[in-house]
Amino acid sequence: MSKNLTFYLIRHGRTVWNEQGLLQGLGNSDLTENGVKGAKLTGVALKDVPFVAAYSSCLQRTIDTAQHILGQRPVPLFQHQGLNEQYFGTWEGLPVEIYVNWKNLNNCGMLRRITRRKVMAERPLNNLPTVP
Repeated sequence: MSKNLTFYLIRHGRTVWNEQGLLQGLGNSDLTENGVKGAKLTGVALKDVPFVAAYSSCLQRTIDTAQHILGQRPVPLFQHQGLNEQYFGTWEGLPVEIYVNWKNLNNCGMLRRITRRKVMAERPLNNLPTVP
């Protein structure tokens, strides 16, 4: 007998840096009031889903979002750094427009080569905790 497994992929709630138009990456900024509200509304919309586990990155904004979605449900929440966002180095905390403008000026493909990620090689998602 086979069982179906359904994944729900949900982006973190809106943050202060989102509101300010700043690049976030691994940088943390708090959820805004609307970000918290959106996460809670997502939890209400998914109230009938029988979650057995939840996974988030190690970033506080994603943990907070997941906790607001889960509410009081007795569901384990696991963090895994393989789910973390890309690190933008010195770009983090700068206005998104600076990065976008620089990227548009660099049409030769160099940007793609220097920012390309080998996600599976760098951050494999093996060894995720499982729930029996």
